Amino acid sequence: MNVKVKKILLVAVVFLLLSACAGMADYDVDLPSDYWVIRSSAHNIIILRGDGTLFEETLVPAKVTQIGWDEKFIVANQVSLQKESNESDYLIPNEKDMHYWIINYKTDEIMGPLDENQFLERKSELQIPENLKLTDVSKLRKS
Repeated sequence: MNVKVKKILLVAVVFLLLSACAGMADYDVDLPSDYWVIRSSAHNIIILRGDGTLFEETLVPAKVTQIGWDEKFIVANQVSLQKESNESDYLIPNEKDMHYWIINYKTDEIMGPLDENQFLERKSELQIPENLKLTDVSKLRKS
């Protein structure tokens, strides 16, 4: 085999190995009352409801960055996505456009998007405990 063919084969094998790894970092997190965090790409991390195989519509859009829950509520932090550039359809997080969400999973009431002040007011009104903290979604991934 000549050197040129070997280089082409090497590039092809490396490409196949790298493309086979796509999706390896995707995961889901089972939350209370049939709610789920689903990560299908680096920035497409959403909250939805379903039974683990069939899912309803997205309740909290991408990109969910933090989440916490207790015996009644799920709280989440979400960063909106924006186009990377006018020439691209690739979406990246817009760190300046952050929202909070509260889900009462006993009544299925969804509150959001909320800014930080609205979120803190609603937490107080709903008597959500101060010790209910937001945790990075990536730390909830099952090994």
